[in-house]
Amino acid sequence: MPVPEIRITSSRMVEVDGSINVPTCIYYGSKGSSIGLEALAQSASGEILNENFKVDLGMLPPERQTGRTRFATAAGTWKSAAELTADFLHQLLAAADAWLAANNAEKAPAIMVAEPVSMAGDVIPHDWLQNYRDYLRRALRGKGFTDIEFLPEPFAVFQYYRYEAKYPILNAAAKHCALVIDFGGGTFDICIIETTKEGDIRRGGKNARPLGAASAPVGGFFLNGLIAETLYRQIVPKHQAAKLSKGLDLYRRWRKEGEAVLSTAGQEYANFCRGFHRAIHAVEAPKIRVCRRITNWAPDAPLSITDRVSLIADPFGNLDEQIVCTLTAEGLRDIFLNQLWPKHLKPVIQKSLTRGKEELAGQPISVVLLSGGSCNIGWLRRLLEAEFSYHISGAQIFPIDDYQQVVAKGLAIECARRFYTGAGDFSAVTYNPLYLKLDADHTGTQTPSFVPKGMVVPKNQPRGMLLSAAFPTNDLQSAPLRWKAKLERPPRYSLDYYFTRSLEEHTETEAFNVDNHTVFTPPNATFDSSVQVELSVVGQNSVRPRFIYKTGATGEDAVFVDGQPFFLDMTVKQESKSHAFLGLDFGTSNSSISYVTSQAVEIQRSRSNDVPWMGLAELSNTLPYPLADPLKRYLSQVDQHLLRSAAVEFIEAVLAVGAYISFLEYCLTKHGKSSQFSGFRQRSAGPLWGLIKNLHSHLKGRARISAPFQDLVLHEFDILERGVRFISDYKHQKTDASFNLHPIVVLLANTAGRAFSERRFGRFEHVQKKPFSKVNEGLFRHAHGCPPFTKLQLYRGQENYSEEQAFVQELATGHLLPLEPLVFVDRCPKHTLAEGAEPHWYIFDKYDEKSRTFSFKAIGYACSLEIAEGDSRSAYFEALRELYHCDPEIALVEGNEFADLDYERFGTKVGN
Repeated sequence: MPVPEIRITSSRMVEVDGSINVPTCIYYGSKGSSIGLEALAQSASGEILNENFKVDLGMLPPERQTGRTRFATAAGTWKSAAELTADFLHQLLAAADAWLAANNAEKAPAIMVAEPVSMAGDVIPHDWLQNYRDYLRRALRGKGFTDIEFLPEPFAVFQYYRYEAKYPILNAAAKHCALVIDFGGGTFDICIIETTKEGDIRRGGKNARPLGAASAPVGGFFLNGLIAETLYRQIVPKHQAAKLSKGLDLYRRWRKEGEAVLSTAGQEYANFCRGFHRAIHAVEAPKIRVCRRITNWAPDAPLSITDRVSLIADPFGNLDEQIVCTLTAEGLRDIFLNQLWPKHLKPVIQKSLTRGKEELAGQPISVVLLSGGSCNIGWLRRLLEAEFSYHISGAQIFPIDDYQQVVAKGLAIECARRFYTGAGDFSAVTYNPLYLKLDADHTGTQTPSFVPKGMVVPKNQPRGMLLSAAFPTNDLQSAPLRWKAKLERPPRYSLDYYFTRSLEEHTETEAFNVDNHTVFTPPNATFDSSVQVELSVVGQNSVRPRFIYKTGATGEDAVFVDGQPFFLDMTVKQESKSHAFLGLDFGTSNSSISYVTSQAVEIQRSRSNDVPWMGLAELSNTLPYPLADPLKRYLSQVDQHLLRSAAVEFIEAVLAVGAYISFLEYCLTKHGKSSQFSGFRQRSAGPLWGLIKNLHSHLKGRARISAPFQDLVLHEFDILERGVRFISDYKHQKTDASFNLHPIVVLLANTAGRAFSERRFGRFEHVQKKPFSKVNEGLFRHAHGCPPFTKLQLYRGQENYSEEQAFVQELATGHLLPLEPLVFVDRCPKHTLAEGAEPHWYIFDKYDEKSRTFSFKAIGYACSLEIAEGDSRSAYFEALRELYHCDPEIALVEGNEFADLDYERFGTKVGN
């Protein structure tokens, strides 16, 4: 029977320091340690900040106590990646507990952690993933978690696209094959996932099947290393080129093998390794700034963008002396196109396609899903289209806006699916095929056909295959699995065996069992006509092979040899009675936590059948940021008290935007002096609704931009009057709890949707005068939905706009309505320290006549800003003071030219 669908309208995200994105970094100061934004703030003076330690975590098993790479801290101590991780998670989870308590939420005893898929590489040990899991299990058990599960990151990405982003193509009643690419700060993960609307009955009713996965420790920080290497090759004297190459080799060995590498390297090379590690982080901010300014990602596009990078002047000497280098967009493109792509990214994509080839059986890739911050580097998509056109021709490519939370949200959705269906979509399943090649007595490798015993497998499995991708592992976890095969000769002395993910992966280093691939035959052994192979589960995700040469009269194993256990690419089914889960995305650059309960899933299921609720979900992705953020918060609430508070917040947000736009439009059209704004003191429902009513009694037929809000006054007066009175009573704790605010939320959301259907809310960036011209050029960034905001337009015109100014743009004409001084953009000294973070959008909140201060509230954060006479924002103070004296005369800004950047659009087809 069909697997039930559930629409997740908005996942609940845990806030830490007012943000749902937590930079994965830790600062050790004299008064203790801090993480995330607080760590960035405390290390702003240039002291050591510890970050990029995720990949190092799996380099050595927890049992090994010596040789671990240790990193200097600002406190003068040295910490291993395991210690850094434990300290970071301790504070992150403590903040999560505080958030749960503040939101009347049940403490979660269960946690699902995102992980890379099958990691491998020249600098990565084969047991990296097993080590990584073991470290995290130890750290999380110490925090009281009784159920700890892991889910490959591409699976979480897919779940987000299908159940929250809800792209129609992924829900059509047809089979689709999606190529999921998750390119983050530390890893590059690829997976092919096949889906049908009804689920595949042959595979136990799953809605999705992973067919082939691959991963590499290549992400944003790896690219930083290539940039730093390129810059150093430019500044280091030629006679030191060989010395630099040796230093780079030592650095890579140090990250893999630990401190023992530096103990014999000499002081100069120890300085280089630690200094180069610092340089990798110094490159991050300039790289992001350059990428944000690129508007044409064509491989041959002219680029003139540059930025400055401060590096250690002598990488082998004094680490305190700095030199300023120039990072160019052309240089960055050259590194990406000629180093990162051909040597590191393209092979991983090819490997995933190879591993999934048999299961794909000629089916085309119909959808490409992109996620991860590094996917914002547009050359990835261009190269994907150009060099894999055979595989993805005609596929739709979907980038995603909120890449920093997509994995955590996907984890919440997988947990929700488990509450809803009992199993989820990716529980107890292999995500790569398993092949076996055998070599008896070193006579040559054979790839026999394996006949399964006691299990049903698809017909015509290729030679060498034991398990197909997406094989349900419930049977394997409950009892051993067996196959038999005929060899050209029996292994009288020894048997070499290679478990691989595809037949093309034939080298020892590509095998699952890289540590041990030989078993020796017992003396005087006798043999049946076929060799039997058995796999049995030992521990989490590991299996032990047994080779049976002779069975007894009653079927017992008479002659056999056991191989060493090896790690298998599979997820594990764990029986959990927990009613609440945390989803932890422990990322290299940023971390985030989602939260889901069985109660929330039931409420979401009920809402998914409610048309108005679904309409709100769509609007939360398209409304201007000042409205989208509180609407998403409303959608994510399940507690009735908090739901009402979120409804009040959203209602007041819409009334504020409506009142301010109505006021500015009134100023556009008024005749003579007036002071309509002078009596307004506070951004709350009553004063805002009063201002709207008053303004539209004067605007009447002149209202155009604010016309939908005039309709509220003319046609929805009674319901809003009652709602505003209720909100006033609610704030003074005199309310009737039975009053339902939801119809007002729906009404105002639809009103705002009409107001902005042909308009955009946004700001300008990098506007500069073109050389030898009076024309200015730059970018206009749309701020709809929630950050990061990726929709850009090219701007050309006479005006040179500030990046602090906010505007409403008329799409048809390009005319602009300035929103200052009621709305403006500025960088928060705390929350915008993280590289690539959006600045805060501030909206006018209240005027304190006694202290003569104007207060502004940041959208999406608890931050506020006060403007007083004589401070650094004196121009804003004067403009605001003038508002309370006399309504200003303003005009639409005309003569602007805007051009869409088509390649940014979602859902475009390859080749179109």
